[in-house]
Amino acid sequence: MPSGKITAAAIDKLPPGATLWDSEVRGLGVMKGPRDTVFVFKGRVHGRQILMRIGRHGRGDYGIDDARKVATGWRLMIRDGQD
Repeated sequence: MPSGKITAAAIDKLPPGATLWDSEVRGLGVMKGPRDTVFVFKGRVHGRQILMRIGRHGRGDYGIDDARKVATGWRLMIRDGQD
């Protein structure tokens, strides 16, 4: 699983079926499908791994900064015991 800073250029270079994990916000990833590119969040709640969809990239949906804010918020909620 490659990791690095998620940027617009990095998303454009991502081949379909690949996932890029962000080096800035732990648990934030971007998955490129055949049609859509979606931001995802991976973490652990009560010892179980979760993978949640944040939303689609671009086209008025989520930008990179928006996805980072959501992932950071979810990470803090998990840390504080909320699920």
